[in-house]
Amino acid sequence: HATLSGLSKLPIDVKNVLVMYGDDFSYPKEKIHQLITKHLDDNAMLTLLTINKDNPYGLGRIIRDENGKVLRIVEEKDATDEERKIKEINPGCYIFNRMFLKKYLPKIKKSPVTGEYYLTSIIDLAIKNNEKIETIKAGNIPWQGVNTKEDLEEAQKLFVQQ
Repeated sequence: HATLSGLSKLPIDVKNVLVMYGDDFSYPKEKIHQLITKHLDDNAMLTLLTINKDNPYGLGRIIRDENGKVLRIVEEKDATDEERKIKEINPGCYIFNRMFLKKYLPKIKKSPVTGEYYLTSIIDLAIKNNEKIETIKAGNIPWQGVNTKEDLEEAQKLFVQQ
């Protein structure tokens, strides 16, 4: 919903939109530059950053086919035992083609469980509609999602170190 709200505030000439979660700050500048460059060079509709976590517990795993193409992102609670072994995760750093966002954001349905809109649902829509998705693998960079008080404490430690 935040992305949809922000989209309406952008100047009309903006063609691509960088979206990050508000509690993220630790992406290396060169990885953001790579993300933007890949998106523009490949004329993608959606390009997402992925990272590796030694302990990806509670995080969405990147599921790829044998050629490395993203098939979906599966949340921890929905993952099979095999999928939970995957260390590549979605930290929530994207660049979108504006027209792609305009077309698919309104199609995201509220979660029947939480009542929230999940931006990751747009990836499923992109795959289902054969839209061009690219990724930048950032590897094992310092990153901490914030969902709990303990996560916030870890993120604060990372922030101080930078």
